[in-house]
Amino acid sequence: MATTPLLQCQNTLYDWAESIDTKSWSLLHSLFAPEVSIDYGDVGGVKDLSAAPDLFIDWVSSPERLGNLEITTQHFIGACKWTEVSGARWRVYFQIRAAHWRPSNKRDGATLNANGYGLNTMEFELSEGIWKIVLVKVGARWIEGDIEAVFRGD
Repeated sequence: MATTPLLQCQNTLYDWAESIDTKSWSLLHSLFAPEVSIDYGDVGGVKDLSAAPDLFIDWVSSPERLGNLEITTQHFIGACKWTEVSGARWRVYFQIRAAHWRPSNKRDGATLNANGYGLNTMEFELSEGIWKIVLVKVGARWIEGDIEAVFRGD
């Protein structure tokens, strides 16, 4: 049975979160169109409105970010609001909670935790019969904890 465009886009959204949380960088790369608009500016990240997906993937998978094997994440996707922009483009606004955890570098057994809460935007276009991500925009509302400490390992 064929799946609808909306279901295919929703599955791609799920795969985006899952690939980040499992550090499956090749899966993450496969989800993007050849040119994407990336805006992680709200969380001090990469912002380029016309980039190759490698710009984002290299940043997110770097050892200073989520490529660090000590850092564990869980990107919870909440309520979604879907809009058909055109026959070949869909947009979703979705609530997100991105939990970040890491053991502290201190020898006291402490852990470092930070959670980001917000409303993200993602757009998908049909490319060679597959729905691919063409836009990711993070809309941070607040961050609980010290996210930079998680990345530093304080």
